[in-house]
Amino acid sequence: MHSIPLHLRIFSMIYECRLLVLVPLAIAWFAYAVLLLRQRKKWFFLWLLILPLLIMPAAIATTWCGWHYRMELRNRFAQVPQLANAYDIDRMPSAIRAEYARHDYRPRFRDVKVMVVWNVLSFPLIFVAGGIAWIMAGKSCQ
Repeated sequence: MHSIPLHLRIFSMIYECRLLVLVPLAIAWFAYAVLLLRQRKKWFFLWLLILPLLIMPAAIATTWCGWHYRMELRNRFAQVPQLANAYDIDRMPSAIRAEYARHDYRPRFRDVKVMVVWNVLSFPLIFVAGGIAWIMAGKSCQ
C-alpha cells in the first residue's frame, strides 16, 4: 500500500488553506488602507508595503507548496523505471492519482512564476495608485 509522506500532506494542507487565510487578510489590508487614506494618516504609505512584501509572497509560497506537493507525488509514483525523466500518470495507484488530480491538475510551476512577476510589477503600481489616491483624498478634504 502506498501512502503519502507526512511532509507532503503538510504541503497539501498549506496549499488548501491558502484562500481561507489570504483572502480575508487581503480584504482586511484593503479596508484598513482605505481607513488610513480617509483619515490622511502618514502610515498609509507604510501600510501599502504590507501587500507586496507580506501578503503576496505568502500567496506565492502557498502556491509553491501545492506545486511541490504535486511534483513530489509525480516523481515518487509516476516515474517509469526504464526511462530517465519519463513519467506516466497512469502508473500511479488510484488513491495517489486522485490526490494528484484533486485541484484539476493545478497548481503548475507557471502559476508560481506568474505570481512572482505580478508581485514585482504591481509593487510600483500600488505606490503610484496610493499616491494618486492620497492626492485625490487631499483635494476632497479642501
